[in-house]
Amino acid sequence: MSTHPQQFLELSLVIRYNAFMSKRALEQYRIFPFIAWGLVIGFSLFVYTLTTELKATQAELAERTAVVESRTTIDPASITDFTP
Repeated sequence: MSTHPQQFLELSLVIRYNAFMSKRALEQYRIFPFIAWGLVIGFSLFVYTLTTELKATQAELAERTAVVESRTTIDPASITDFTP
């Protein structure tokens, strides 16, 4: 009865993984609350930054839309300057 090298490798990795993992839950470590709060604060800052960027982009697009709309109301016969 021979085992394939692939099966031996998988079994070896499973044994190493189980030896590495602790019996304690992640929440039982003393440093867990600091890491958890750090992630929450970091995600909050990411969302805030994303929101402010979207707000700035929206304002810029509204300004460009107003410029384009003002240019479309001009009488074509009165246009003398064709530079953008």
